[in-house]
Amino acid sequence: EPTPEPMPQPKAEPKPEPKPEPMVEPEMGPTPVEPKPEPKLDEMATIDAALKKNPKDTAAILKKAQLHEQRGEADMAVRNYQRLLALEPDNLDYIDMVLKFKPDDANLLTAKGDKAYEKEDFKRALEAFDKLSVLQPADENNWHNKGAVLYNMENYADAVKCFDKVLEMNQDDTVAWLTKGVCLYKMAKYEDSIASLNNVVKRDINEAAAWFYKSAAEARRGNAKPVVAFLKRAVDLDASYKETAAGDEAFAAMRNDPAFQGLVK
Repeated sequence: EPTPEPMPQPKAEPKPEPKPEPMVEPEMGPTPVEPKPEPKLDEMATIDAALKKNPKDTAAILKKAQLHEQRGEADMAVRNYQRLLALEPDNLDYIDMVLKFKPDDANLLTAKGDKAYEKEDFKRALEAFDKLSVLQPADENNWHNKGAVLYNMENYADAVKCFDKVLEMNQDDTVAWLTKGVCLYKMAKYEDSIASLNNVVKRDINEAAAWFYKSAAEARRGNAKPVVAFLKRAVDLDASYKETAAGDEAFAAMRNDPAFQGLVK
């Protein structure tokens, strides 16, 4: 039998190429507008704005002065430091700020010395009176003030030098003689102390402190005889010296002396 011919296979139709999806443009909204930053005031303008609200704002005035100083504007800096000082005349920091620009201002140095002394800031007081003693070497008061500061700092030797300067100018200054005498007493120079104190009572016989320290100096020297007589003069003029003498070690050897006991009880 004839071999049957194979059935023809149907041709596979080509698959249609997929059509590309159309590109969809994203919808664009309106471009956001960033807010404009507020214009910045410079530092000085900010300070001035604060001072416009409160002209006595010391913190703002200080910043203003410091800013002028940083900019090298000395006149404006000192003007504002002086403005601070006018608001707070006892402020030693403000005085020093002005003195940085006016180091030889005698009035300002005197104010610094006086106010520092009142506050017992003896280091700053000495800075002022040191400078004044150079600027005004013939000013008796400056030497007095410097001597008083050194006395309070227990620098008795340099204090004596200051009071000697005063006495060169005025031999009749009993305060200088007295304070010099007390300094010498505290330095254990009892003979010199008595000599200085004698110059006090010679000019003012009613100066109780001079009689007290004369008595104490004689007691330290072991001269019992004048001790009671001098102490009596002191106590008669100022009764508070009774208590002072009773507790003062200078009179330790006199504690059992009836005459001494009669004075201090």
